[in-house]
Order: sequence, then C-alpha cells, then structure tokens
Amino acid sequence: MAKQKMSLKDKLKSERTNRKTTETTPLAKKKVLGSSKKNVEEIENLVKKIHKEETVTPSKPKVVPKPKQEETVRLTVDVPKSMHKKIKIKVAEKELKIQWYLRELITKDLNQ
Repeated sequence: MAKQKMSLKDKLKSERTNRKTTETTPLAKKKVLGSSKKNVEEIENLVKKIHKEETVTPSKPKVVPKPKQEETVRLTVDVPKSMHKKIKIKVAEKELKIQWYLRELITKDLNQ
C-alpha cells in the first residue's frame, strides 16, 4: 500500500484530533509527607556550640601603597619573522613577556 502524501495542515489537524481522543492517564494520588519533629532547643544549643558567642574582630589588612608608575606610551616595531621567533624563544626560556624583555634591553642600553 502506498503512503498518502499529507500536507502539513492535514498532519497537524490529525495530531490534534488524536490528542483529543486519547485518554490521559490519571496522576498518582498525592502523598502527605509527615513533618519531622525536631528538638529546637537541641539545635539551638548545637548552633551556639559551633558558633561560640565570642566575636573576634579581624585586623585590618595593611595597605601597601603602589609605587607611582610613569605614564606609558605605545611603541610599535616591525621585525623580521626570524627575529620575532628568536625573541619568543629567548623570552620563553626566561619566563618573561616580550614587552618586559624589550624594556629590559632598552633600559640597559640607555643606562650605559
């Protein structure tokens, strides 16, 4: 038997009618949960025992003033790829950033 082609509108219509005709299964009856009786005084005593009434005032952390840094200016330098690769290797060996490495070199050169 060949399948009949149904338009989307017809498919939705048949789904709606199928939904209406099928019976829904009833939900299970609700269970009433019993409330657990807790000894409030015992709980309060445990809380007091854990959190002793003594309050410790934390000492204020010492604020260390940051050294004044000079204003910086961006500098762009074009270098060949081979030189860039060598710089990256050197910086990785020293566990530095490229900018720190170049600042160090420039500072050494200017202070001579």
